[in-house]
Amino acid sequence: MVDGHATMTGAKTRSESEVVAEIRGLTGQYAVPAATAAEGAGIDWGSTIIPLGIALAIIFGIGLILMRVWHRIDPS
Repeated sequence: MVDGHATMTGAKTRSESEVVAEIRGLTGQYAVPAATAAEGAGIDWGSTIIPLGIALAIIFGIGLILMRVWHRIDPS
């Protein structure tokens, strides 16, 4: 950064806000800290927490079933 302007090799001198805007456009990511509450980190319950919870419940259930089968084979 030179005099409040972000610079890149081979690129024209641009302000930091211009560089951040271009990076956001390319990556879809926001600068940290978030500029507004809408940009803040969040968890999408419908596509993250619920499917993960269902998957963990299924894995736990399979583990319980296998443990029960094993104790029938070797009750010691």
